[in-house]
Amino acid sequence: MHLVTGCKGHLGKFLNSKFQGPGLHRQNRKRIKKNSYDTIIHSAARRDESDLYSFYLDNIKLTEQLCKLPHDFFIFLSTVDVYNKNNQYAHAKLISESIVKNLCKNYAIIRMSSLLGTKPNFITKTIDNLPLVVSSSAVFNCILYKDVYLFIQRLIELNHDRFGGWKLIQNKTFNLVASNNCHISNLYHKYNSTSTFGHLQYHIGDQDGYKAYNIMPELSKTSLENVKRWIHEYRPNIKAKE
Repeated sequence: MHLVTGCKGHLGKFLNSKFQGPGLHRQNRKRIKKNSYDTIIHSAARRDESDLYSFYLDNIKLTEQLCKLPHDFFIFLSTVDVYNKNNQYAHAKLISESIVKNLCKNYAIIRMSSLLGTKPNFITKTIDNLPLVVSSSAVFNCILYKDVYLFIQRLIELNHDRFGGWKLIQNKTFNLVASNNCHISNLYHKYNSTSTFGHLQYHIGDQDGYKAYNIMPELSKTSLENVKRWIHEYRPNIKAKE
């Protein structure tokens, strides 16, 4: 049985619908902790830093508690923002990664770039012609919820491969990213956006996804290709410039 945390959130809800586990959220934590699991997929996180104690409990403390549950394989969903460490959320993820490494005997850490799914972000808002907080010089990298699910599924398969496949993933950290970045201005013009830009300077940085591509070569798509895939699934009536 697989446990997906954060199943009331956008990505967690998507993953839990695929893995069909009990799902962990704030209201059922005590009940869940009585069980043991084949795989724990830790997706839960709190970005709101206004209450630092709740921020600590829902990020760092929860990770520690989950690592102590009986399990065979622990998959922690992190962020490529840990490379820049430009906010408290990135620091919390980096601390949580360290907790996983120290408390779990068999784990994989997935550092994800921006996610395309049901939750709006400045990438999807550009497509939807909504106001942006980022400037026109913003540089992004993006993957789909579906990519995260397929990669996790592949990790679980390899974890059960006792002919050596598990060696490719055991106690490894993966960057789950598109094969290249994209300037928001390119996306803006490609899809005839009327969004207004803000002043926030954002550059995701250059991260190499070769370890993830080695396991799943089909994930090696550009950010613009991934936006096109998202549009096909979520906004089928929108067309790009020829």
